[in-house]
Amino acid sequence: MKDSREVPPPGGFRILSNEEARLRAGGISRRTWDLMRQQGTGPEFVRIGRRRVGYTEQALRDWAAGRTVRSTAQIGGAA
Repeated sequence: MKDSREVPPPGGFRILSNEEARLRAGGISRRTWDLMRQQGTGPEFVRIGRRRVGYTEQALRDWAAGRTVRSTAQIGGAA
């Protein structure tokens, strides 16, 4: 039997757990992932409860698209 959390509801979306999102984002370390969320440099998240957050797949895609560069010259504001 499939876990109901694996299938998004019809017309809806699935919220990924903090760990699932971190792994999908390339396996960033837990400490870095938490710091990025605290500093506002990570993907937008959904507050599920007082101590629990999640991420939509669209938020992860948008965050990755915003970090996409064509060359290392673009990193750090180099001209």
